[in-house]
Amino acid sequence: MELLILLLLPCMAIAPVTYDKSNDNLNSLPSHSSIPSNVEKILYDRNNFDDIPTDYFQNFPDLYEVNLSENDFTDQGVPDFCFDGIASSLRTLRLGDNPLTVIRRNQFSGLYAIESLTLSSCDIHTIEEGKVLRC
Repeated sequence: MELLILLLLPCMAIAPVTYDKSNDNLNSLPSHSSIPSNVEKILYDRNNFDDIPTDYFQNFPDLYEVNLSENDFTDQGVPDFCFDGIASSLRTLRLGDNPLTVIRRNQFSGLYAIESLTLSSCDIHTIEEGKVLRC
């Protein structure tokens, strides 16, 4: 007769895979090679970024949170469709405290999973006609 012994461990929450470059005084976004491919959260707040390459957020299928607040992103620095690569997974996008003044129709239109889009403390005065979010 075999004796089966089960070891019960308390449930432990697994911390998300986070790439944190908050407050690092960076002027350009880090290269893809430095970011784990299974990253779930990218924290780039409080830096000096002013431009997101259109394909920057490609190949991160598990990425559900991006914090880009308190940078220098202007209207041209957040190109149309730049979040399309994470459209099905991104739930939280923080862009507050940036010098954004215009929201274009195609900047966020593909973000089907988005639950929270933060644009607080931006000087937005124009939102292009049409659907900004297609939820």
